[in-house]
Amino acid sequence: MFTNLGRAAVQRLPLRTIATSSVVSRLVSRAAPNQRGLAVLVSDLSRSGALRSFATKTETTEPAKKTTKKTVKKTTKKKPTKKTTKAAAKPKKAKKVEKKKPATRKVKKPLSPEKEEQLKIRELKMASLYYAESKAKVTKVKLPSTAYLLWISEKLKGNSRDALATQEAFTKVTNEWKTVSGSELAGLKRTAEANKLQNEANHKAWVESYTVEEIQRANRARQMLKRKFNYPAKRPVHLLKDDRRPLGVRSPFTYYVKARWASGDFENQTASSGIKTQSEEWKNLSAAEKAPYEELSRADRARRAREQSVLSE
Repeated sequence: MFTNLGRAAVQRLPLRTIATSSVVSRLVSRAAPNQRGLAVLVSDLSRSGALRSFATKTETTEPAKKTTKKTVKKTTKKKPTKKTTKAAAKPKKAKKVEKKKPATRKVKKPLSPEKEEQLKIRELKMASLYYAESKAKVTKVKLPSTAYLLWISEKLKGNSRDALATQEAFTKVTNEWKTVSGSELAGLKRTAEANKLQNEANHKAWVESYTVEEIQRANRARQMLKRKFNYPAKRPVHLLKDDRRPLGVRSPFTYYVKARWASGDFENQTASSGIKTQSEEWKNLSAAEKAPYEELSRADRARRAREQSVLSE
């Protein structure tokens, strides 16, 4: 029992150099009554002391191993930094030149005969200046050019035009017109003639605001509108009079017809029968008899040439 306790105590001692004398004397004092146990204890201590001394020597001679923890550095992947300098521009590859396909023109649908006619009428109306003439101030607002229109305008001055709306009012005005005196009527005619001249002057100024070629084109368009499309309906064609346009050259026969009508030999004949008789006479005239009329025609041709040269300047 004692031996086992001693061994356990010895084994619990710290691993360092221990003085064997002090330990032995302490144990001997405790185990003095038992001689046999003392001998066993001494032998055990000597064996364990030797071993312990050997252990302490080896501990002091061998250097203590340092237990260093390995610090593992975490390697974080660095993001690629953007280059501040622009990379050199790569040469662009030459684009392939593709052959362009020829553009296909859209084929317009042919117009119907009705639409073609409407388009033609519209073009002729624009060229005829009908619309421009009706909208012009100098031609739209005209002065009364007859004595009756002048008298009616004076009667209605300051009154409403609705006064002529009824048959009774119209009959009253016409009866008053029949009672107009001769002196008053003469004054109305003079005023109306002056108004007519003023209207013609205004219309002439409007015509001359266009070129001679534009007026000629307008007259041709008006003739075509009347001949092909009967426009304006129920009215004769009104051609624009342009004094700037040189008059046409009259032929020798035209001068002869004019002279024959002025002689008074054909007063009782119609125009058709008179022209027929005059044409027969012209054929039977000699060269000497035709010479004066041919001279008039040459002079007229020279006059036209002078007027055309002035217009071209």
